[in-house]
Amino acid sequence: KFERYLFRKKIIDIYKNVDRFITNSKFMSDAIQSDLRISINHLVIYPDISLPRINPKFVKVKKIGFINRGKKKGAEIVVELSKKNPFIQFLIFGDNLSTSQNNIVNMGYFNDRSEIFKLIDIILVPSLWNEPYGRIASETIWSGKMVLASKKGGLPEAAPDNFFLVDSVLAEEWNERLKIINNN
Repeated sequence: KFERYLFRKKIIDIYKNVDRFITNSKFMSDAIQSDLRISINHLVIYPDISLPRINPKFVKVKKIGFINRGKKKGAEIVVELSKKNPFIQFLIFGDNLSTSQNNIVNMGYFNDRSEIFKLIDIILVPSLWNEPYGRIASETIWSGKMVLASKKGGLPEAAPDNFFLVDSVLAEEWNERLKIINNN
């Protein structure tokens, strides 16, 4: 906030003097303009996906994936869901989750995301913060898998079907949506 106060005029001048600024989502474009309180010529270019395109198959959820990169990604929601669904396996990619839940398996880091998508039926993106975009969500859909994502930040642009968006940080709401997916 202090830097923004000191450099606000310079930042605004920079944005006004460019032909166009580019963001990775409409959410980010709107957030920047709202923060600066000015309208700027902008362009949204979504991140390129370099994975094989696979037609979706909707199956009963037996294996749930979660990319863990810290608390703001919603790890607590995933742990609570694992308690409510003891017969579903939760595969955690990235940072390990410390838990005694038998149905949580820490998989570590994968360089090739297509390998992750081969192992799961659905991926959870229960972000607690406003994600700038939602690369994991869009790659999951692109790879023919379901995604259940928070209705925060740029995630609705990456997973634009409201059925797969959850507007809550309560594990009960996420669990209800999982039940609906498994029963349909």
